[in-house]
Amino acid sequence: MSEIVRLVVVLALAVLVMRRAALRPAAERRPWRDLAFLATVAAGGAVFGAAVAAVTAGLAPQYYRFVKGIPAGPEFVRTAMLVGGQAGFGAFGVGAAVIVLTAPAGAGVRAVARVLWIPVLVALGLAAVAAALQASVSPFPGPAVARSLDPADARVVAVAWTAIVGLYLGGLLGLVVAAVRLRRPGPRP
Repeated sequence: MSEIVRLVVVLALAVLVMRRAALRPAAERRPWRDLAFLATVAAGGAVFGAAVAAVTAGLAPQYYRFVKGIPAGPEFVRTAMLVGGQAGFGAFGVGAAVIVLTAPAGAGVRAVARVLWIPVLVALGLAAVAAALQASVSPFPGPAVARSLDPADARVVAVAWTAIVGLYLGGLLGLVVAAVRLRRPGPRP
């Protein structure tokens, strides 16, 4: 069911991008370039999400077994990468659509592409800081996790979960910063 919801959201954002392109003056209309940009960024997000999932599955397999419900076995890492790829595709697709939709009328695809590194770097930075703080400050995870797992596994799950939440919150914060940077008057980034 969640795959259908993700697909509907990405398709709705693609329709919004097409609608925005239709409202532009005839000389500035390039809807297929915007859609190609959207698809490219979403595909890059799928690769990024799969890579993050592979690293997380290697460092904290308990997270995927306990939180995501992926059973241990020969297909464990592949399944975790598939889940991460789907999440990355949706997150990057939505992020690219938000950036395209908030960009001023004069901003070209190149100007929009130049700010894409901001959400990625902010997301990685906030995820690292959140995981480090969770690992060093909080000696015990929440009570629901602690009751279900032994203390060592519960700590690993809490750190991995905090890193994933930091990744998403950092991406959101970076998306806001990128949109503000695009809207700022003056020379384009």
